[in-house]
Order: sequence, then structure tokens, then C-alpha cells
Amino acid sequence: MENIATYPEWHQLPFSLTNAELINPKEVVEEFCWQFSLSEIRTLLKEWYAASLSDDVADSKSIFITYTALEKLIEAIYQINKMETPEE
Repeated sequence: MENIATYPEWHQLPFSLTNAELINPKEVVEEFCWQFSLSEIRTLLKEWYAASLSDDVADSKSIFITYTALEKLIEAIYQINKMETPEE
């Protein structure tokens, strides 16, 4: 994995969340859980993993939708952590 220090500072900030989502990132988590059941996201991730190891053509639309949702989820989790962790 590449050293994080080589990324620009803006890359350490959420950029796929809207202002409303930045203020209330838990809504992003709720939306993700509504959009994907736990078993569904596990299945999709397993399919991505299998596709990465084979020559099969993956469903690019499904991958794009899931990737976008996962990116927002990850940014929301970091935002929640930032909001709930006292600064030192």
C-alpha cells in the first residue's frame, strides 16, 4: 500500500458526501443499510473478489453503484469517528 504521506491534504477529507451528509453522516450509514442487506453486500463483495481472480466479465453497473455506496459509507464512518472522538 502506498504511503499516505504522499497524498495531498485534500485527499484526506471526504469529497463524496454532501454538506447535509457531512452534518449527519449516520444518515449515510442508514441509507447504505437500507440499500444493501448484510447478506447482499457480502455476496457482492465475494463476487468482486471472484471476478478479480478470473477472466469473467463483471457487471460494471452493479460494481459502480456498490462502489459509490461503499465510498460514501467509508467517508461517513470517518466523519462519525471525527465527530465522536475528542481532539487532543
